[in-house]
Amino acid sequence: MEKESKEPSVEGLQARIRKLEASQNSLRWVVNLTLLTAIFLTLSAWYYLFRQTSFARRQVENAEQVVAAYQTQQAPRNQAFVNLLQGYARTNADFAPILLRHGVAAPGAKATGDGDAAPWQGPPLPAAE
Repeated sequence: MEKESKEPSVEGLQARIRKLEASQNSLRWVVNLTLLTAIFLTLSAWYYLFRQTSFARRQVENAEQVVAAYQTQQAPRNQAFVNLLQGYARTNADFAPILLRHGVAAPGAKATGDGDAAPWQGPPLPAAE
């Protein structure tokens, strides 16, 4: 009886090499596909963030224009109206408590809030750049 050799045959080794090459090729394909997917997702996220930044920048510019228009047009009219109300309260003492109730201190009257200024007479808003 002949002893079977424990060394594999050449044909068996070649078959194993072909299987390993096929496995390596499929693994390489999966890695490349994963890399391309990651690149695509990254580019998509950057594009989305770029669009959001552009949109937010346009909204800020629009809001700055609205604030600047308010400060130059509406705020002086509001202040003039309050000055008229305060002038009316000087001549009609019955009107002073109404101004105090709404947070507008009549001249010479004590306001109920932290200060004598009306709520819109706080620190000025930052100027539009």
